[in-house]
Amino acid sequence: MSVIIGVDPGSRRCGIGILHVENSRIIAAGYDIIKLDKICKLEDKLLFMGASLEKICEEYKPTVAAVEAIFYGKNIQSAFTLGEARGVILYTLAHQHIPIFSFSPREIKQSVTGKGNA
Repeated sequence: MSVIIGVDPGSRRCGIGILHVENSRIIAAGYDIIKLDKICKLEDKLLFMGASLEKICEEYKPTVAAVEAIFYGKNIQSAFTLGEARGVILYTLAHQHIPIFSFSPREIKQSVTGKGNA
C-alpha cells in the first residue's frame, strides 16, 4: 500500500491531503489545514509549518509526496513568501526521506476536474 501526502503551500494556510492507494483503490484517508494567519512573524510561521507537517508525517507515514508548485501572480513579495513556505515543506519531506513530486496548479486541476483552467 502507498500513502500519498499532497501539500498545497500557503503563507496563511497550508492544505494537506492524505490518500491510501492499494492496487487500483484510492481512499481519502485524511486532510488538514495548517493555519498560519494568526502568527505574525514569518520565521515563526515557517517553524510552525515545519513542525506541524512533521507531526502529520509521523501520524500517516506517507511513502510519497505531491507538492503544488508556486503560482506567480502580480505580487512579487507574495511569491517570495510562498517560496519560503514551499522550501520548508520540501525540506521537511526530504528530511523524512519521502520522495517528492511537484505539480503545477494547472496539472492538479486537470487531473481532478479534467480541465486545467477549472
